Amino acid sequence: MVQPLYEVVHQPKGHQRGKRLFDEIDFATELFPEDSFYLLNEGALRERYRTIDSNFLPGNQNSYVAYAVKANSRRRILEVLSSEGMTHFDCASPNEISLVKSVDKKNYPMYNHPIKRKTDIREAYRMGVTHFTVQTKREIEKILELLRPAPSNLEIAVRMMTLNSKAACNLSTKFGATQQATKEMLKFLKKHNIRAGISVHTGSQNSDPETMREGVEKMADVLKSIGKIRSLNVGGGLPVNYLGDKEFDIKVFLEVVSQAVSEILEDVFEDDDHQIIIEPGRAIIGDNIQLVSPVIAVEGRGTSPCIYINDGIFSSFCPADPPNYKADFKLLRKDQGQIYEVRDDEFEEFIVFGRTCDSADTLGKRRLPKSVREGDWILHSTAGAYTDSCSSSFNNFNPHKWVSFNV
Repeated sequence: MVQPLYEVVHQPKGHQRGKRLFDEIDFATELFPEDSFYLLNEGALRERYRTIDSNFLPGNQNSYVAYAVKANSRRRILEVLSSEGMTHFDCASPNEISLVKSVDKKNYPMYNHPIKRKTDIREAYRMGVTHFTVQTKREIEKILELLRPAPSNLEIAVRMMTLNSKAACNLSTKFGATQQATKEMLKFLKKHNIRAGISVHTGSQNSDPETMREGVEKMADVLKSIGKIRSLNVGGGLPVNYLGDKEFDIKVFLEVVSQAVSEILEDVFEDDDHQIIIEPGRAIIGDNIQLVSPVIAVEGRGTSPCIYINDGIFSSFCPADPPNYKADFKLLRKDQGQIYEVRDDEFEEFIVFGRTCDSADTLGKRRLPKSVREGDWILHSTAGAYTDSCSSSFNNFNPHKWVSFNV
């Protein structure tokens, strides 16, 4: 799907807008009475980046927060982060790299997808990428074959698997090398005088900060027999509170991983020219975008009440991302020009269907006020990660609108 240009609705002359979410929803529903729309809270996004940046190895001049672009690649998000001082971006394709460089040519995209086509390696290097991540020796060989002779600033990081049953998405079932294979690849890189790095990822929506410490310790164990390197990447996985219960405090996760890295600093790096990287995606954008979708029909099918919304699994709710797919819904209604949340005493399990002409487009049962009716809206308050980025053009429905607020 070709992504349309980022659309920011500008404030009409004479229209008074505040920083409250419901003020913005009220404003947007006047413009888009039957359209779905995303609301980007730019002020909260800036604050989230500052929180992560200031709590990841505070005071260390070699630490970098790298936004995982795949979580949401809307240009405006990258512009906001870049304006806050972010320079490093975790990229998985040449198109993501191109986007990052177009925002600011001084940005430092890292090509961290560990499996790459030869064409993509060439294209990434042409755009100035010097940091690549691999998980097999064959991937190292591809890079060295294509970039011959190897440039002096080439850096190759080896991704090591770290299985984690406490993450919503255990990435190491697909990505990462064993500890022994990681050692062999790092030895190979050092033998050929290639700047070497090591990385892990303890899983998306990680529920236990101690697993991040364990990831650092596993990297340290590998390096004991290898020697010093140039970069160490602790991955992403910082969680978002999808159900609004404030269960997770990312500062705790950042404190744990920062302490673990600090304990091994003297034994890891070759010189002062090194990088220590954390690459959050969901944690930066997940709860800083809200999604509002109209209820377009209410009906009964057999014994089950159903609603149809202007969204679905082919739009914002990819079943492959469990945290987002299972997120809570709130029901909104406008009465006498005022948007409010419907909190009836009576709730019921509704089957929620999406907007496409496909029977697979269902979100299953959701508990909603019994009084839900056509013309209401559904609010998904943690809609920033893996919603818009996983959306398709199936049935050729119009893409959702975008509104920035708290600018």
